[in-house]
Amino acid sequence: MVGKARSGKSRAIEQKKTAQKRSGSGGRGSRRGPWEAQPRTADGRFAPFPRKHSRAAKKLAAEGRPKRFPGAWILGDNAEPADIRFRKALLERTVDIRCKGEQRRKVEDAVARNFSAMDIATFDDHGRPVVRPFSKAEESDRRYGKGNYRRKTKNDKGKVDGPEIALRKNASEYTITHEFVHHERTVDWRRFGFSKTAYPIDRKGTYHTNTKTIEDIRKVNVAEESATTAETAMRCGKAQKSYPFSYYKNLEDQVKKDVAAHPEKEESIKKKYGVDSLNGLSRKMYERDREMLRNVAGADEGEPVTGYNAIKTINGNFKKTNISDLKMGDETARSIFERIKSLRRKRRYDYLDE
Repeated sequence: MVGKARSGKSRAIEQKKTAQKRSGSGGRGSRRGPWEAQPRTADGRFAPFPRKHSRAAKKLAAEGRPKRFPGAWILGDNAEPADIRFRKALLERTVDIRCKGEQRRKVEDAVARNFSAMDIATFDDHGRPVVRPFSKAEESDRRYGKGNYRRKTKNDKGKVDGPEIALRKNASEYTITHEFVHHERTVDWRRFGFSKTAYPIDRKGTYHTNTKTIEDIRKVNVAEESATTAETAMRCGKAQKSYPFSYYKNLEDQVKKDVAAHPEKEESIKKKYGVDSLNGLSRKMYERDREMLRNVAGADEGEPVTGYNAIKTINGNFKKTNISDLKMGDETARSIFERIKSLRRKRRYDYLDE
């Protein structure tokens, strides 16, 4: 018995299903809708596709994105000058900026210049961070430095305080970027290894002050500040003219102290850091770290290093930086971080039950 000839409609349906399978979009087995084309990086490779959209991305989609401002996952991970307006609009949705006037403008400009749209879209993944100016008491107390980051914290009474960045009036672009890198290292789900915060956190990005950590928290802080300092030096499109690098200064003091105790080491130390004199060593170490990391990232002069490019570069090359030699006691930041990574792989470091 000869089967019925297929109608034109059934042939059209079959052709549509075949096309969907080939393209990988639509259909029941598709991993993403046809409207969500996976973004590509500047060199044509696929950018990492987010497992979930952040609150900011969902808000943009719900409000009906203007054609000039596509979603952050479409713009990808590059901080293109043409898209700076979109990144500032996205920053308004993801961060509660309580600074006024000139200070607010400096914050918006620094973040929009040195972070990609996808970076900014992750800022509110575990709660919207607050950016505020120093109080009068903080402004008059030099111990607070030029800026501070307080990660999302659960205290002894069980109360959770949200993430907060506090800035001095004269905080530079470097300081602002440094504090936002601290925040991104905590909340960005794409991060791992050296690019992820050294602090133990739970699934919601919360640090518990009432829980005894497996590591000395002072050592954890040295590891975190070293990696954040290295990433900030790499990220900023412009090198810093003034000297804001307290952690490189700490490293210079550490090296000079070592040479004073062991004069025979002076020549080998000069050779290690590629210098003729130990005077101004901190500045030279900063410049060498910045140059090495930006060369690996493939950044041009004046171009920021952002997004997944920044993550993979710092993760693969932090061990090669000078700042990773910074010590707490007898241990370098590098070795402290290596131990933290090992504990994380064994699931013995973060608060996994929370």
